[in-house]
Amino acid sequence: VGVTILEVYEGKVHDLLRPAPSSLSDTKGSKPDAAATHGAILQLELDVAMSQRAGSETRCYWVKGGERTVANTKEALMALRDSMRLRHTASHALNEASSRSHCMVTVFVDAENVPPNSGAPGLCHPGGATFGSISLVDLAGSERPKATGSEGQSLKEAGHINKSLYTLGKVIRGLSDAAARGAGPQQVPFRDSKLTKLLISSLGGHCKTLMVGCVSSSSDATPETLRTLDFAMRIRGIRNRPVV
Repeated sequence: VGVTILEVYEGKVHDLLRPAPSSLSDTKGSKPDAAATHGAILQLELDVAMSQRAGSETRCYWVKGGERTVANTKEALMALRDSMRLRHTASHALNEASSRSHCMVTVFVDAENVPPNSGAPGLCHPGGATFGSISLVDLAGSERPKATGSEGQSLKEAGHINKSLYTLGKVIRGLSDAAARGAGPQQVPFRDSKLTKLLISSLGGHCKTLMVGCVSSSSDATPETLRTLDFAMRIRGIRNRPVV
């Protein structure tokens, strides 16, 4: 069992299980600084071999070097707790602990198939291996600078968040419109952002996908609530093809 915990911050993918080099002490033989503030930057790569684990029959985007092996639920929860210390957050007029990035937690389970009655641990199927994974994605909400009062670095972060959500919206519209026409998607801009590259198998791929939209009961948030509901309705129109 392995786990990856990534964040997409300012258009870059960070490994929240590994402190960035800039967070390490400059002294020889030093250990990671306990006060590290962000994760190491990772590169997304097209990987054919790993697509099987991601639930796709075709190539998918993959990050190498970011997976941690865990032996049980306790170790997985400890990894999650440690990673949240490195996630980018900041305060603004509407939220004291606003997420400044999108976060993606993926748990992989790889099992080796063995012949029945062999006495060896594993799944009782002849030959091969079985792969499974589940991804939990926390999307940062879109922001209106006039409402949040963001400026400086927070304003820059809001721009990256809104841009990536806009790209995600274009991907969802393309997939939803194609599903409504009964035709295959054409020129869906998955490659336009790191976020949509990571979500390529979840959107229109071979995975089962569930979206939870967070809305507010405040009348001041009506525009955001309507946009969130429209976003969710478009995702509802996407047709995935789960494969077991």
